[in-house]
Amino acid sequence: MKIIIDTNLLVAYMFNKSSASARIIDLAEKGVVNVMWHRKIRDEAQLITDNIGRSVPRVKIDLNKVFKQQNEVDKMPRVEGVSEDRADNKFLACAIAARADMIVSNDRHLLDLKSFKGIPIYNSGRALKAIRSGEVPSRMKPAVKIAIGAIIGALIGLGGNYLCQITGGICPLLSNKIIAILLWALIGGMVGASLSFK
Repeated sequence: MKIIIDTNLLVAYMFNKSSASARIIDLAEKGVVNVMWHRKIRDEAQLITDNIGRSVPRVKIDLNKVFKQQNEVDKMPRVEGVSEDRADNKFLACAIAARADMIVSNDRHLLDLKSFKGIPIYNSGRALKAIRSGEVPSRMKPAVKIAIGAIIGALIGLGGNYLCQITGGICPLLSNKIIAILLWALIGGMVGASLSFK
């Protein structure tokens, strides 16, 4: 599973080793999850952890175990004006470039987005549950959801048409096969569209 972590998880790890954030960092160090990263994310993490390390010398973290070389992303797309906090846009850009399964953050600005380009944004508690259960969040594109909804709707339309035929045409609107298929495909497509924007 490929994840993007906000630097606030590293801070939580340094001060509370039993937190959900710390457990995710532990899983990353063990290679259970792959923390995808770009130089901008690593630089920010280094700055913050170094500052904490100077203030509280006993608190340490080895970033090389979290940000592994093979998980580095070289290029990121330009992302602007998405998060209220401009500094958060690098996490969104890295997630797109890495085709990440999720973004993990405890920051309100990112969590308020809920998802970005089909990539869910979870707090550390929810992310930990997803990782432990092996659940890979759905990144299905909206057009695919609409198409699947339309296909399912069309099949329901066929079933409704068949039901009307064997019951003697109780529902006249669905007794016409073409109308039934089109009607239910439309309904299914609308359901798929509503799901795609959640």
